[in-house]
Amino acid sequence: MKKLSEYSINDNNFNLLRVIFASLVIYSHSYVLSLGVGYGKDPIEQMIGLSLGALSVNAFFVVSGFLVTKSLLIRKNLFKYFLARFFRIYPGLFFAVLFSVFIVGVIFTRSSLFYYFTHKGATLHYIWHNITLTGDLKFGLPGVFLKNPLPRSLIIPIWTLPWEIKMYISLALFGVLGIMKKPFFMLVMTVIFTVVFFANDAFSLFHGRYIHDLLQFLTFFYLGSCFYLFRDNIILGTRFFLLSIILVVFSFKFFWFKYLFYLFSVYWVFFLAYVPSGKIIRGYNKFGDYSYGLYIYGFMIQQSIVAIYTGVTPIKLFVLAFGVTLIIAVLSWHNIESRFLRLKNISIPSKISVKLNNLRVFKLFEAQ
Repeated sequence: MKKLSEYSINDNNFNLLRVIFASLVIYSHSYVLSLGVGYGKDPIEQMIGLSLGALSVNAFFVVSGFLVTKSLLIRKNLFKYFLARFFRIYPGLFFAVLFSVFIVGVIFTRSSLFYYFTHKGATLHYIWHNITLTGDLKFGLPGVFLKNPLPRSLIIPIWTLPWEIKMYISLALFGVLGIMKKPFFMLVMTVIFTVVFFANDAFSLFHGRYIHDLLQFLTFFYLGSCFYLFRDNIILGTRFFLLSIILVVFSFKFFWFKYLFYLFSVYWVFFLAYVPSGKIIRGYNKFGDYSYGLYIYGFMIQQSIVAIYTGVTPIKLFVLAFGVTLIIAVLSWHNIESRFLRLKNISIPSKISVKLNNLRVFKLFEAQ
């Protein structure tokens, strides 16, 4: 058995795992989009009460916490850190929002185009709030998908992106406060997040969706972060991996099943990211990271298919939507996302660089 730190940090299956997670989100959505709210639960949700889509989103935050913590500690510069985060989210999102408005929306709106583009500024608000991820996000456009089982929704998955940005900012804030220099404190803080999240989920300590989501994303993001901070102390072993699965399975009938599943699933993410290897598995990294495109385009493509194909079954919807969305995701990655991501390492003009270096806030981690 090897420690997490003994694996090459850049030789992993994260790209493949993220594509699988994004695909599972599409699969999970296929049920609610074809059958409607109250009827559309994927098989795993019917069995254990946790949808594959929700579990995949949690896994996304675990991976993000790990990789973003690595990015911050390696770059040791907040300006470059936020620049990298900006290019990871916004360029792909910008084109996805415009695609939803000028392609999907225009094709499927039941309103006149004049009404579609001018009614109470709805379309302009949709573009602005969703591209900037500010204010209340807008998921529907005038006259679009009115007859679908889940009407008036095009781009719902982006609701998690503002939370992702909040996690980025919170991590940077912990760097500013010097907390990142104290991994044990980060661990204690993460344990508190986790306990409060579990207690709130079980006993409804706090009312409102916002608090629930905040605790959930803090928990999974910082569990991922702690796996990076304590990589010298974490062992990735097949025996423990299998034992953890057995423990979760045997706890199925008990109330703590969900919480045991949550905790061990974090370990499973890193086991699957580093332990399985070989030319075939690692070979996926030659293609690209298509997960973001799958995630942000999948829902609108599914809604489009539902609008055309009346009575489509969840499985057929998944197969059709995945095929179409993958093509778009590949185009998005190679023509938009990867090109902008190259800019994250762009050289800053010397005068600007000197000014930034003189601002202590941008060079927080020199002491480390």
